[in-house]
Amino acid sequence: ENEGAAILQMIVHAGWIFSLVLAVLCHWLYSIVRNKDTTDESSLHNTQQTTMQRLFLEPALPIAAYITAMEAITTDLFGFVPVHPYNILRDLDSPSSSSSSSS
Repeated sequence: ENEGAAILQMIVHAGWIFSLVLAVLCHWLYSIVRNKDTTDESSLHNTQQTTMQRLFLEPALPIAAYITAMEAITTDLFGFVPVHPYNILRDLDSPSSSSSSSS
């Protein structure tokens, strides 16, 4: 039982650490591509750009990585468990439905 809990903790920590490293890597690649793009004025019209350069010309990928890392840190590291509104409504309805069915 103790070994299973230790393995679970390692998996949980590996998840948020990987998300954070991925976000830093995406930020770093975005910075490199953007700096290269601003120093090379002809690159805006260059059709020979690699897929990596095209992916990181816009901030969508780094922003998605930031959001994923923040979610992983919040849930995995800090232990926050989001409450879905459906579960709240279900819990509110369950006592009344069980009492009305027994009547």
